[in-house]
Amino acid sequence: MHEDSDLAQEAGARWSGADAMNDMEALMWRCESSPRLRSGGVLMEILDRVPNWDTFVATHEWAVSVVPRLRERVVDDPLLVAAPEWIHDDGFDLAYHVRRVRLPNRGGVEELLAIAQVMAMGPFDRARPLWEAVLVEGLPQRRAAYLLKLHHSLLDGAALIQLFDILHPSEPEATADKMSTASEPHRPRDAPHLLEKRIDVLAGATRGGAHAVFGISSDLIRRPEPTLDHAVRFIRSLARLAGPPPASPSPLMTERGISRRLRKLDVPLGWMRATGKAANGSVNDVFLGALTGALRLYHERAGVAVPDQLPIGFPVSLRKDDDPLGGNRFSGARIAAPVGIADPAERIRVIREQVLEAREEPALDFVARLSPFLARIPPGIVTRMTERVTRSIDLQASNFPGLARPAYLAGARVTRMYPFGPAPGSAAMVTMLSHDGICCVGITADTGAIADIDGFEACVRAGFNEVLALAGHSLEDLGEDAGALESAELS
Repeated sequence: MHEDSDLAQEAGARWSGADAMNDMEALMWRCESSPRLRSGGVLMEILDRVPNWDTFVATHEWAVSVVPRLRERVVDDPLLVAAPEWIHDDGFDLAYHVRRVRLPNRGGVEELLAIAQVMAMGPFDRARPLWEAVLVEGLPQRRAAYLLKLHHSLLDGAALIQLFDILHPSEPEATADKMSTASEPHRPRDAPHLLEKRIDVLAGATRGGAHAVFGISSDLIRRPEPTLDHAVRFIRSLARLAGPPPASPSPLMTERGISRRLRKLDVPLGWMRATGKAANGSVNDVFLGALTGALRLYHERAGVAVPDQLPIGFPVSLRKDDDPLGGNRFSGARIAAPVGIADPAERIRVIREQVLEAREEPALDFVARLSPFLARIPPGIVTRMTERVTRSIDLQASNFPGLARPAYLAGARVTRMYPFGPAPGSAAMVTMLSHDGICCVGITADTGAIADIDGFEACVRAGFNEVLALAGHSLEDLGEDAGALESAELS
């Protein structure tokens, strides 16, 4: 945490730096003409106590003063030439974005997740800044939960952790006395400004196209053989990435809807690392190995023949160390997950090879390269195109490290952070974020594709147990001590 308010304000301003969405963000924003492609995700934090309400509100007042993006809304270009812009919301109303609810007596994890999933399914008010926060009181042992909903066009997983590093102190002191002066707000666009932006975009595209053609021509003259070899490898890679899915989707999960169900799971980070060491893989390889096993078990549970392979997607970060804070810098990769391999060690080995190959694809960022074109196709058309692609993925998986330190919110300690990513088009999204020695796993399931959500959750748990057994562990061994993960915190 940037303990000093000036440092926090500087980091918050840099996190909010871009005046307009990049083309990938614009594509996500414009695809929401279909409710099945909504890009809102919910993060659920478990707090060790109920924070004082006035302090909680003051903390959010401080947050929107430190991070200008949190008080900015989106204005789009109806002609789709210029990118959507972030502008200061002159009518910003914190009371709309921050509220509280109380669980009924004896409320627990099911009631809490019910609130979170309704929040996840609802659309954003596109005339306001793209976030909402809810304090949930009434949990057992005088604990509380914090639900934060954010639009994907604001941030990817890495940017989320950057934001939390700015806004979550490492000590329980309040932030209400650290109010900073808001930076100069962005001005709403007028007609001359809009015309100027369109001209700049078109001129930039023309210059970029001419530069690319000149560069390719120059390379062909100076280095014909390596240039042609690179072009052939790129085209072949593009055919793999933009073509049909790497495996046929499951016949068990073909439907898609607009309803979501959320589930959570706790896995000790040390166990994941030990399993990775035992299987000669990474924590991410173990994570994907567990989910691939869960898909096999879910098919067996339903009495459906287990395919040899199923398509799984995952993000690959394109972020560099010197990139600005915030925003989205990732691409999507797909693998033919070896669902038919029952042996967890062999499954992890095959997955590791597939992931390494997927990350080295020459055309990995082809969606980012095409997004300037895709983001300017009429939303109805690009939405149908996107739905055809995303529904061919049975499961999306995302894994990123959380804060490597204690975190506090309005004086209350954050004991868990569960990420529930959006599932735009896929049957399910499973996201894992490590915090305070625990891998917090959030499951977002499309009920059109996964009708038996309790069964799917049980299969995910069993999938983790399959891989954890390689290092001699089982989630059942958590027992009452850390089963305090479930019982003491949220039962």
